[in-house]
Amino acid sequence: MKSADRRFAFPVSGIVAALLALGVIGLATRVAALPPPQIREPVRAFDYYDRLTDVESARAIQTAVEHHITDETFWEQYRRKAWFRARAELEFVLRIVPNHPLALYLLEMVARLEEDVSYPIAYYERALRIFPNRAITRARYGKYLSTIGQREAALEQLREAVAADSTLIQARAWLDEVEASRGAGPPAQTLIDHAP
Repeated sequence: MKSADRRFAFPVSGIVAALLALGVIGLATRVAALPPPQIREPVRAFDYYDRLTDVESARAIQTAVEHHITDETFWEQYRRKAWFRARAELEFVLRIVPNHPLALYLLEMVARLEEDVSYPIAYYERALRIFPNRAITRARYGKYLSTIGQREAALEQLREAVAADSTLIQARAWLDEVEASRGAGPPAQTLIDHAP
């Protein structure tokens, strides 16, 4: 038995030594230092606000919501306080429909409960990168930034939203609210009067 024990002891220690020399065992420390994963891009992102004119968008939006923001999926995870799983349901919807207002709002809500208020920012910025002309998404992003204390960034987003669509009353109201809480700046109506 002693010779069998020695026979297995050498190869295992030799394998460990070889792995150490190659740096494979040290891989765990390098993996932990990697940046967080990026948002996966689908083949096509659908615009929520095209759902009334584009049948394919309407179908994709309906399917995503019916399967991921339901009582059995998102809301079940929410009730169980399984934030990671609840967030995963919303992330799926936002990969397909980046500017889905309900999914963005619910993501804000889950992020507040998780005390990670910066989490939705990447999703808002992705939505604005894909659909830069959607003033309502920009206004919602500005409102969210104001609620997490990023007033200057909020003002910038809300001003851009008002400049993009001067008829968007909610954006004007949020802009006035942020400016009033800041104590400076012209009211939104002044910006509208001077918009191109």
